[in-house]
Amino acid sequence: MRINYEVVSEDSKKDTDKNILERGIRVKDLLQKDWLFSIGHMPDQYEVPIKRVSVIELRDFSAWLLGNELALTTIQNFPTLQLQKSLVYKLAQGGAACVAFHPGQDTETDQKIFSETIAYAQEINFPILLLNHTTTYSEVIDEVFKIELETQSQHIGAYSRINQELFHYISDNSDLSHLIQAIGQETEREMMLTDITLAPLAYSDGLEKSHLAELLTHASFQKFINKPDINTLLINGYVLHITVTTSEDESLHMMLVPVNKDYYLQSFMFVLGRPDSLLIDKVLKDIVVALQMEKRSTQELDFDLMNSASRDLLVDYNPNRANDQFQKLGISIEDKVDLFVMDVSMDRKRENQEDVYYIKNLKSRIKRNVDRYLVVGNSSVWFENTLVFLIDEKSQKHIVDITKQIEKIMEQFFSFVDVHIGVSSFASIDLHSLYKEAMYAINIGKENNKRVTTFNELGLLQLFTDLNRTYYLERYYKEVLQPLLNLEQDRKNELLITLNSFIDHNLNYKDTASDLFVHPNTIRYRMKQIEEIYNKENILENSEHRFSIQMALKLMKLI
Repeated sequence: MRINYEVVSEDSKKDTDKNILERGIRVKDLLQKDWLFSIGHMPDQYEVPIKRVSVIELRDFSAWLLGNELALTTIQNFPTLQLQKSLVYKLAQGGAACVAFHPGQDTETDQKIFSETIAYAQEINFPILLLNHTTTYSEVIDEVFKIELETQSQHIGAYSRINQELFHYISDNSDLSHLIQAIGQETEREMMLTDITLAPLAYSDGLEKSHLAELLTHASFQKFINKPDINTLLINGYVLHITVTTSEDESLHMMLVPVNKDYYLQSFMFVLGRPDSLLIDKVLKDIVVALQMEKRSTQELDFDLMNSASRDLLVDYNPNRANDQFQKLGISIEDKVDLFVMDVSMDRKRENQEDVYYIKNLKSRIKRNVDRYLVVGNSSVWFENTLVFLIDEKSQKHIVDITKQIEKIMEQFFSFVDVHIGVSSFASIDLHSLYKEAMYAINIGKENNKRVTTFNELGLLQLFTDLNRTYYLERYYKEVLQPLLNLEQDRKNELLITLNSFIDHNLNYKDTASDLFVHPNTIRYRMKQIEEIYNKENILENSEHRFSIQMALKLMKLI
């Protein structure tokens, strides 16, 4: 699946000023005037409207094309297969809507559209028509304008009925589902309103036959919608024209309209089909206004309250005050006996207001996505750049299952952020201590490039969880590593990294060399240097010396 997009801006709609027709007509509507044509070949799901009529008499015409033309010409001007195929190709490349050949007045002359020309037009999804002998160009042009006037009249009526539906909805006389279904019928477009996790809220067609429903559940599309650049555009209220190309090279066009309130994403409106200036300028803008006024709209997450409540509970250990604040968030902490933490490294640093909006919306999207997989009774709350999961049962299997699911969600939909999950021990029940353990596990996991780290797997390192008092630990590692710490910076780093890797790989030269991308002889040379610096041969053969150095290296990373 390939997904491309463009912003539907005022610039992209400027070409409407150059159109002969304000809105354009569908080729299939013109084909219904069957007395004009003897043959008509129309691709399925063709959406390019006719907005102007051009008569093609010269074979070199490409520079004059403006797009959306009904091109009128005679077979006499393009009598050979090569000329006809060239005409169709140039028109399609120039964005024309269709071509209509006139056979000429001489009914006895064998002038025809070649079957190969028709096959080629079908292959590139371009409509090709053959006028009757008696049809004149002026008759075709007259019918085009008549259809446009009829269409405009229909649109005025439809727009009036849509306004009535919006009024009933705002007045609480109809619900969201009825509103979307009614507008979908009036605009003849498939529509779907979703929350920010792409879960359907209302839709114009049944989900079982919906093209949009099938697409929005696809992992590739969900990953696309969470991309930082897409989020930034949506936060700022831009309408997107999205083109999805499947593996069978079939293209699906849609519009994505964000529903925002004070730069906070509430929901998404998806509309199947290409952008339409009337639909965007009038109908969709009015729908967005109505949805923004809706009383039951998604409320912005109170990040300040979440931070304050989490700090009272997890850092300052003030459970009474924390309980009051969590109740305001609709969360009970009295029954919570376990937790784990997900650290999320944001790609923006709140340097300007746009970054602040982006981070708040990203946090909201992450929370709402993962909350869908939490069982009743479990909750999540943001604390700075960590999402803390408060759990109401002490079950190792339950925690493992949840963390696996959340890790999968983050990899699938939010792969552009760096995530580390820390799981507290299964022995502690005090949330304050559990949080400290989970954060310590995250820090160890970051050092070892692990996305999920449990406190129980840390072994001896569990002893150093509380590093508020580090004087003696710092003195210990500096004393053990002093000979190396006194070296010039680059050499010191090189030897410390080599020593740490050599111990981690059980004193194996080949494995250490592979880890550091150097030759084994380089490792031997560096270890010889270390022995000379310490003035001790085979410094790591003594198990006590090796343990001391290994512990000192780990403490240096932690403190």
